[in-house]
Amino acid sequence: LNWRYIFVLPIPVALLLMIAALRYLPPDAPSAGNKSRPKLDIGGAVTLVAGMLLLVFTVVSAEEVGWASARTIGGFVVALALLAAFVVIERMVKEPLVRLGIFRNRELVAANISAALLYGGAMGFQFLVALYLQNIQGWKPWQMALVLLPAGLMVVLVGPKIGALISRFGVRRVLLVGLSAFVPCYLLMLRIGPEPDLWGVLLPASVLWGVGFALSISALMVAGTNGVADEEQGLAAGLLNSSLQVGGACGLAVLTAAIAPATELGMLYSGVWVILGFAVLTLVAQGVRAGRR
Repeated sequence: LNWRYIFVLPIPVALLLMIAALRYLPPDAPSAGNKSRPKLDIGGAVTLVAGMLLLVFTVVSAEEVGWASARTIGGFVVALALLAAFVVIERMVKEPLVRLGIFRNRELVAANISAALLYGGAMGFQFLVALYLQNIQGWKPWQMALVLLPAGLMVVLVGPKIGALISRFGVRRVLLVGLSAFVPCYLLMLRIGPEPDLWGVLLPASVLWGVGFALSISALMVAGTNGVADEEQGLAAGLLNSSLQVGGACGLAVLTAAIAPATELGMLYSGVWVILGFAVLTLVAQGVRAGRR
């Protein structure tokens, strides 16, 4: 119908999930030691959300208005000020939204860094494939979707087996295999030419992307919540999901800045080097984490 309809599809799915949650998820039992409701950290929530939104908006719009423009510089300054205020508030309130001491967990910090870089590269890959097939080759959106279909199928096939793989080989091995799969995936994209190579480049890259995504996301969630207290599992998972979303938005902004000066295939090659850099940095982050254990 129109690309905007992709934003409509999640609505009925979300409504069904809400109904199912109300029906099948048991309510939390009241705490035996404290009958009062926890106090909401309104100040922390406002400064964190405002700071992160402004940071992402500034990065995404910097290419349009200029990285050295007053709006971009001012946006970074205000965003950092809001995040600094958030840190101050979290140190002062009795029941903080984010207990800052959780960042002493190196597994969690490494998982968050890797999640941001991974999603930045992953979103960049799909963006570059769309530019190449639709803008340069003139393919229809549904034709491009068929090229990315193997990636989705790999997630569907591999995803249910992640638990067994982690139990057998350990979370670190599964994570490193998943992150490593992105490197040959992006290297294959350097072989794109004036004519699309479906069987030699595009479909193998799609399969590698799907395997890497399926293994990495699940393993990062496990690695990032290892050693976290039961009552802070939700906090750790929330931080990881936030890193994914912010990393995807900022990574895509960096990618568009890198490819803007170039044209046609040269533009794509510049972008591929950017996402390849993201893939290598995810492995570096995990290597540094392992070296400090």
